[in-house]
Amino acid sequence: MIFIPAPLLALGLCTLLAATVLSGEGVALVRDEYGTIPSNFFVFTPPRLPEATAAMFGDLVYFVLAIVFVSGVESLLCSSMADRLANNRGTKFDPDKEFWGQGMVQIITPLFNGFPCTGALARTATSIKAGAVTPLAGYFKGVLKIILAIFVAPYLEMVPMACIGGILLWVASNMIKPAEILEVWSKGRLDAAMMVYTAVMVPMTDFLTGVLSALALYALISWVRHTRTRAPSAEASAAPRPSPGDGAISGEFPVAP
Repeated sequence: MIFIPAPLLALGLCTLLAATVLSGEGVALVRDEYGTIPSNFFVFTPPRLPEATAAMFGDLVYFVLAIVFVSGVESLLCSSMADRLANNRGTKFDPDKEFWGQGMVQIITPLFNGFPCTGALARTATSIKAGAVTPLAGYFKGVLKIILAIFVAPYLEMVPMACIGGILLWVASNMIKPAEILEVWSKGRLDAAMMVYTAVMVPMTDFLTGVLSALALYALISWVRHTRTRAPSAEASAAPRPSPGDGAISGEFPVAP
């Protein structure tokens, strides 16, 4: 029996409906949101800086740090999640190799009109839920994407955005582990509050803002807690202590009743 992943069936059916029955009904498509998928692959584009201004350097530093942070954090989260979801009993992921690969991707890919990418939580979870169990799934996915971009790009532009949103909701629901939520909840109020805060802020803002603000807030609360716990101990250590010989010199000994 041939196994066909459910998201693939959803994509095909929704695209067919949008192109036939729902044509002209105002259904938002991929091309309406992001434009035409480019086809000028493997064109070398040397790096160049725009006009040097303070605003340009500020934007440059911000976006470089944002891309590095998001790609690094998401790759590590994605790798650890993949080991857990796929029940990996073999070789665990190596963080050093992950960062090395991310660095190479972010240097080489933009030279050929590519966009720096990362191991994504949603794509990895979708791949594993579809039956992937080895890293070969990643290689197959890369080759498949190139083939789709070259030969099927006009049809991919017709995929409804509602279909993409539905698939992402399905993937996100499969990534939720009640046992892990209960584990974090049992750690204490601070950990539970940070979990809820991050879960709310990421969809309300974006991944970078949500995670960075959660980390900053957690660091601030931890520093305040640490400062408060150190203050009483510092006062106790600063209090004068009588020397062992004070009582013997002054003749002050406890008198039994």
